[in-house]
Amino acid sequence: MKTLNFAFLAMTLFSFDAFSKECPVNTGKYGNNIQYQDMFCRILVNADKTSPDHYRNITINDDGMIQVFSNFPGTTNSNSTGARVFYLFPMKTEKKMKASSEGLNLTHPSGVVFDFDKNGKVSSSDIKMKVSSVIDSKNKSGIEIESFSKGLVVDLGYRMGATPLTNKNTPVVITDKNNKKCSMLNSDLNSITKDKVELVHKTNLALHKFLSKKCPGLDLSDLLTPLKEDLVKVTAPAVIGRAPATSDSKVVNDSKRMDKPQFDDMDSLLKNVESKARAK
Repeated sequence: MKTLNFAFLAMTLFSFDAFSKECPVNTGKYGNNIQYQDMFCRILVNADKTSPDHYRNITINDDGMIQVFSNFPGTTNSNSTGARVFYLFPMKTEKKMKASSEGLNLTHPSGVVFDFDKNGKVSSSDIKMKVSSVIDSKNKSGIEIESFSKGLVVDLGYRMGATPLTNKNTPVVITDKNNKKCSMLNSDLNSITKDKVELVHKTNLALHKFLSKKCPGLDLSDLLTPLKEDLVKVTAPAVIGRAPATSDSKVVNDSKRMDKPQFDDMDSLLKNVESKARAK
């Protein structure tokens, strides 16, 4: 008999700090009476469902994590549930959602929009993605994000009975927009403790610095573009991938920004990247 449901599995993915954050709480239905939840700084959308025991859910977290959870007939969680985890970078915006009787639009922090039709089938014109109508362990939950023309796809793979996110030895493959790949372990990207899982490299620039050394063959230029835009338009409180707010005196509040680049350094860095791009 199953003793672990998706709600519990999903709760293990996120820092318990999320309970203390001011995150929106919004639950409802879209399309043909399909449920969604926006709470604990994450959005969970019920997607394809063929029976009470045969369905798929997609969760997007504030830090850019995408989890595809699948449930299929079986006797225990280890043989009837599984999860596939991805990240998309760079971070450009806050996640958001718009639901209606016709379907649901879910904007990922990278700016990628996922469209759910009224029957829960998901698609996106912003990334190269395969979606199978079959939901089982053989196709790893049936959703494959292959590439992102404006950034990086981080694939943590699939795990039966649990999420690959909580295993520090999970193999990770990062694919750039030119389909070049780099491999590492989950512990290179996430800090994992008993209570939480969180990114080690919390900003686009921090991730760029790490990957420049770890994966020198990848095209990382898209990790810098949002930073360039943010330095020109500094209008909001500091969040992942954005510059901090400025006061009326135009003095930058740097207390919440990690590894914030200086203007001169960033300009030089971007010119160097642009020069290499033209040379190709």
